Amino acid sequence: MNKFTLSSILLVLFFTFQLIAQQQKGDSELGINGYYFASTSGGSGVGNLSFKYGYFFTDNFEAGIGPNFTFSSSKTTVGSAAFFQYSFLSGDGTNVPYFGAQYFKNDFDSDDSGAAGATLGIKFYLKRNAAFDIGFSYLFPLDNAENGLIFIAAGLFFIL
Repeated sequence: MNKFTLSSILLVLFFTFQLIAQQQKGDSELGINGYYFASTSGGSGVGNLSFKYGYFFTDNFEAGIGPNFTFSSSKTTVGSAAFFQYSFLSGDGTNVPYFGAQYFKNDFDSDDSGAAGATLGIKFYLKRNAAFDIGFSYLFPLDNAENGLIFIAAGLFFIL
């Protein structure tokens, strides 16, 4: 085998390993998501910008927290979110579907108890430490309100 062929094979293996690696136990992740959400009873929606920090307790299980800022036509509010998610690592290394649970508090100044529910999404790894994320969440208000929340989120995440 000549040097060019050997070098080419090693180069392909190196880049393949980088993609297959995905997240690993002990990794930390920092991300920014943009949400659009609306009440299931209709009405106008609002936008949200969310920053998240997550830690991988195993290759598949991540937990995290972060602040969020909600923008509507009448005001801007500051809240927080916490999440747990399980990733289904794929063999190709570039797509990682996940399922999880989320708690969301829209406004620290309000009396509402926040909302909790399920999240389903997928991360598309652009390289070993950067991914585009898109997810869907359905949350139930914890203060017995009748309307649930639907979140459609997209953002970028970076493994630190």
